Amino acid sequence: MSENIIVYDNLKIKNFGEVVIPQALELLLQVEDHYFNLNQEKFEDSINFFKKFITDGPGETQNDNFKYLLELFVNGKLMQSHTDNLHFNIIQTLRQIFKPLIRSDDILIYSKASDAGIDVSIPYELRESIIKQEIGPKRKPDEFTQLIYDDNVSKFQQYIETHNYDYSYTLKRRIFKKPSLNILKFILISGNSLEKFNKSELFEKSNLSKAVSSGHIELIRLLEQNGANYNNFLSDAFKSRNYELINWILENYQQEKVKKINISNLRSLIFCLENNICTNYYNFYKIFYESKFKSILEFLATYKLDFQQIDSSEIVLDTLKNKRFDYFNIFYDLGLIFPDRFVTQPLTYLVENYDPELYEKVYQFIQRNPSTRFTFSRKTIQEILSNLEILTFFVEKKLITDIGLREILSSGGIEEMNYAFSHLHAFDVNEFNSLFSFFDQFTLLFKPELIKYILENNSVSLEKNNGFNLMKFAFSSENIDLMNCLLDKGVKLVIKEENKDFYNPRTVYIHLGDEKDEDEVYDEDFDDLRLKVYNVLDGATHNNLEAYKLILERGGKAIAKGSGKCKTLLDYHASKGNTEIVKLLLEHGTKVTKYSFNHCKDSKTMNCLIENSEKEQIEDLLEELIEDDKKPSGFLYFTKKYPIKEISLYKLLKCLTKALKVKNEAICIYILNNAVIQDEEDIDSMPDEAYSWLIRAVDINSSFCVKLILAALKTTRYLDGYFDPEEAYCGFYSDNEDNDIEPASFVIPDYFLHAAKMNNTEIVKELIKYEVPS
Repeated sequence: MSENIIVYDNLKIKNFGEVVIPQALELLLQVEDHYFNLNQEKFEDSINFFKKFITDGPGETQNDNFKYLLELFVNGKLMQSHTDNLHFNIIQTLRQIFKPLIRSDDILIYSKASDAGIDVSIPYELRESIIKQEIGPKRKPDEFTQLIYDDNVSKFQQYIETHNYDYSYTLKRRIFKKPSLNILKFILISGNSLEKFNKSELFEKSNLSKAVSSGHIELIRLLEQNGANYNNFLSDAFKSRNYELINWILENYQQEKVKKINISNLRSLIFCLENNICTNYYNFYKIFYESKFKSILEFLATYKLDFQQIDSSEIVLDTLKNKRFDYFNIFYDLGLIFPDRFVTQPLTYLVENYDPELYEKVYQFIQRNPSTRFTFSRKTIQEILSNLEILTFFVEKKLITDIGLREILSSGGIEEMNYAFSHLHAFDVNEFNSLFSFFDQFTLLFKPELIKYILENNSVSLEKNNGFNLMKFAFSSENIDLMNCLLDKGVKLVIKEENKDFYNPRTVYIHLGDEKDEDEVYDEDFDDLRLKVYNVLDGATHNNLEAYKLILERGGKAIAKGSGKCKTLLDYHASKGNTEIVKLLLEHGTKVTKYSFNHCKDSKTMNCLIENSEKEQIEDLLEELIEDDKKPSGFLYFTKKYPIKEISLYKLLKCLTKALKVKNEAICIYILNNAVIQDEEDIDSMPDEAYSWLIRAVDINSSFCVKLILAALKTTRYLDGYFDPEEAYCGFYSDNEDNDIEPASFVIPDYFLHAAKMNNTEIVKELIKYEVPS
């Protein structure tokens, strides 16, 4: 006989009615009884009872007790989201009193709780599967369903004879609900004469399950008389809560051990525990754990059960993850095991601290099922390799049998590395050399002190690119000791290779015999497509000045590629305001370009760039050096170093246009005060954009700028045609290729209106003084 078959004579308790509820479960049984016996007359009594349970129940908090209550109400299937449902009303009332916050990964729990207005937290990925419904009174059943509930045979017979309606599905769902005994008898007597329904369908396992769950013994016996067999329906009998039926099923039919018991059947739980006739109590464990009913779980652990072949990994791992070790000990005593599948290694959650006793207990738990396969994350491997005690435990227990060289070099110290080389992965110098035959982001994960130890104790290849890549790693890691070690070994700091993929179409033309190709000139070596140039400083982003000095003083080149949108290393550090590094790079020969100025966001660094640039180079960039007041202005620093009179008037007035555009009042005033505009002959130096000067000066709310601009315009006689729409149009849009405004539709700005918006009467006075049209 199968070990899963219940032997009636071996039952410790044969009569279900003799089940004695232990003291530990008495309160939960009272909750269950209130739930199933709820009626309108006892509504207030039940509310008061549930209030006391939520306040004083076995959970750690009121939220915990409320969570259990909600699970019971939903699991028992008496609560429906209708305004006239008493169970729904109970939950709504309790929600208003306690305002709980419930966490659940069960869509049904979430849906019902949400309907009742409870604040429920659910994993984001499950939210889209929730369908919101309007809450109202329960709908009346359709005509046919009502006929079944009324159990009126004559009306039932009349209906199926006069309606062309496939009633089979509805009939099977509803006939056992009340149940409808008379209609059932009619169907059985009719045999297979009913057009839409075959009585054999009543004897399908799913329908017999409904019949047994109904608990109506007369109906069940009636089906038995017509051939129904009730082997293996004990779990359905438990749902009925009918003692007589449960006893009858056990006495007269062969039953397998129950695979699941509803949490709304506490007597069934005790009956199964006493007789050891259930193979899966997981739903109780999970709900009691989530509700933090520690005392209840401790009571259940007093029953000595066989190892339970159920997937308990979720709650067991959660106890370790959240440091609920007291609950882990309970689950250990309950005989839970991990399933036959891949599971996260439970010790993953304990690698922060080594507790020998707890480690051993978790290991024993793991050993309960040899078929479980455990997985490690990369982070966990690194944490294990960082603690010699933990690493030793994992190796001795054979929980880890191999670890790659990359992981070893990325974690722990020298002692842990040597232990790993001795027990997990023997060191292979060729494998190590291959790791540095190229350089990538994963190389940066290595620990410099481990690399240095290997270099000092092994014959590592520094040929080809290996030495260069090791130095690039050392510099990127800012490890001075490793850098000195490699420099003493003479590694290359810059590599230049011929670009074999380069193809210049002009070369073909030259070879045909016309003219000689002169050497091309490039700003930087790395611009020359004929070469592949690599510098250990390429793309560097740290600001360790000592590391940069060491490289440059030992023969390194300051001209290197930048990171991100920055073309050169100088551009990058200028953008970060690393002035000392900028100075160092300039001292060692790197070049300032317009991009260096464009990226610069720091006044001190900007001044440094200007100090180290040719005057002619900066003059060409003067407009680009002008930014708004919030950014550094290289323009003013340049004019301190070089006399402003050496700048042509045209270029100076172009700079004025830029200053007005970015609303830098200080530079505007500086230029206007220092630009030498003597007479109308200087009109040739006026840029087309001068037509936009006045309105821009008004918009930056500077009466002094307005005054100086109007004076300059008058001196050059530029003011004479300044307010002519046709001439002004060209000036306003001379630098805007995307302009879609036609000259005929262009209107001179209303300077007075703009000044009024600024509430600046001084500007208005200047406009009137120079007879600006309104």
